[in-house]
Amino acid sequence: MPATADLQIAFNTSQLPRLGYTFERAMQSKALVICLTRLTQRKAPQQPIPEKSRKNGATEYWYDKL
Repeated sequence: MPATADLQIAFNTSQLPRLGYTFERAMQSKALVICLTRLTQRKAPQQPIPEKSRKNGATEYWYDKL
């Protein structure tokens, strides 16, 4: 679960304050907590995709022999 400060930032950047929600009221709603958590995860820096997902990947595939 993200830190409260991260959730607060996500709340402030969303439309919820303009709709009359307070941060405390939003934290009482399970659905809004899930949405704010996903917002913080989207804004977090993404991990780079490794070039090889396996150390010992297959070197020859069945379709190479066709």
